[in-house]
Amino acid sequence: VALKAHTTRPDSSERLRHAHESAAYDKWFREQVDQAQLEANDPNTKWVTNEEANASWAAKRALFVASAEGSGT
Repeated sequence: VALKAHTTRPDSSERLRHAHESAAYDKWFREQVDQAQLEANDPNTKWVTNEEANASWAAKRALFVASAEGSGT
């Protein structure tokens, strides 16, 4: 009985690579969600209101604008 040569599909390696990438991303994403939940449930976590965050970024933007205007560009 003659043995058939092993044939491969040209898209197999691409399909497997995609499957491995998807599994790796899924693992990473789940780890990130788990870490975020731990931090959110930690009683020592400091929460910042939206207003505080907006004020902080407004101050930083003002510094960036002032720096850019002062650099002569």
